[in-house]
Amino acid sequence: MNWQRAMAFVVVGGFISATLVAQSGDPAFARMRAESDARSRAAADFEHLTIDIGPRLTASPAHRQAANWVKGRLTEIGMSNPRLESWDFGRGWTLNHLVVEMVEPRYLPLIGYADGWSPSTNGEIVAAPVFIGGKTPEAVAAMTSTLKGALVMTQPMMDTFVRKDRPQPSEESYVANSAAYATSVGRPATPRPSGPSAAQRIAATLHAAGVGAVIKPSIGEHGTVFVTGRDAGADGVPTVTLSGEHYNMIARMLQRNIPVKLRVRVDATFDTSEAGRAYNVIAELPGSDPALRDEVVMLGAHLDSWHTGVGATDNADGVATMIGDAD
Repeated sequence: MNWQRAMAFVVVGGFISATLVAQSGDPAFARMRAESDARSRAAADFEHLTIDIGPRLTASPAHRQAANWVKGRLTEIGMSNPRLESWDFGRGWTLNHLVVEMVEPRYLPLIGYADGWSPSTNGEIVAAPVFIGGKTPEAVAAMTSTLKGALVMTQPMMDTFVRKDRPQPSEESYVANSAAYATSVGRPATPRPSGPSAAQRIAATLHAAGVGAVIKPSIGEHGTVFVTGRDAGADGVPTVTLSGEHYNMIARMLQRNIPVKLRVRVDATFDTSEAGRAYNVIAELPGSDPALRDEVVMLGAHLDSWHTGVGATDNADGVATMIGDAD
C-alpha cells in the first residue's frame, strides 16, 4: 500500500483528527501492520490518558493536561508543527469531593454523582428531603418558605427507564426523540415553546428560594447513572443525580410518611485560569505525491471525556489509535 499523504492530527472542540490518503499496490501496508504489532505504543498511550490523567472534562485542568501531553507525543513521533489552538468554551470544572447517603431511618450509601458544573453546597447538608415531583410551578412557588437550604427531590418517581443506547435512524424500529433511548444519532430538533417552560419556572423558583441542593433521578436502570450538567453561572444550584432505584426508594418512604434524612455535600472548583478557553491539538504529516498534495482526509477522535468516567471509549481509544497510526 502506497501512503501518498498521511496523518494530520486536528483537535476541534476537544476533538483530535488525522488525515491520510492511501493507494493500493505497495507492500508498505504490510510493513506498517508489522510495525504496529511489534512496536505499538497505543496501549501505553491509552493507559496514560485513562489512568494517569483520568477524567478530562472539557476545559478542565485535566483536559488541558491531556492536550499538552498529546502535543508532546506528536512532537516526539516527528509530526510537523504540533501546536495548540484555543477556542472559547467557558469555565472549567473539577469535582473535588462528594457525599450522598441516607442516614435515617437506616444508613445506606447512595449511588449518585454531582452534575457537571454543579456549584458546591454550603458545607454538609443533613436534612429530610422535600419532594416536589409532579407539582406545578404555582404549587412550588407556594412552598418557597420551606425550600431555603432544603434538599429538594424535583422529579416524579422513575417508571420508564432507558434500556437502549444509540439507535440507528435507519432501523425500522427507530423513534425520533424517544425517551426509551439514552442518545439518538441524527434525531431532529424538538421545537421549543415560547416563554419559560414549567421546568424552567420551577428551577427559577428553587434558585430564588436558596435551596441547599437539587436531587433528581437517573434514567438509567440497575444502578446505571446517566449524568448531565451545564454551567448555569450565577443561577446555578448544587445538583446531584441519583440512581433511579435509590431515588424511587426514598420517594416511596416519603409517601409512607417514614422519616428520612439524607446527607449531601458537593465540593467543586470552577476554573477560569485560561479565561474560558479550551484547546485543539493540530499537527500535520505532509504528503509526498504531487498529484495528491492538495488533498486532505481527516480521521478523528476526541480528547475530552465526562467527569464520571475515564473516557476509555469516549474517546481515549480513538486518540491512542490516531497517535499509533502516525507513529
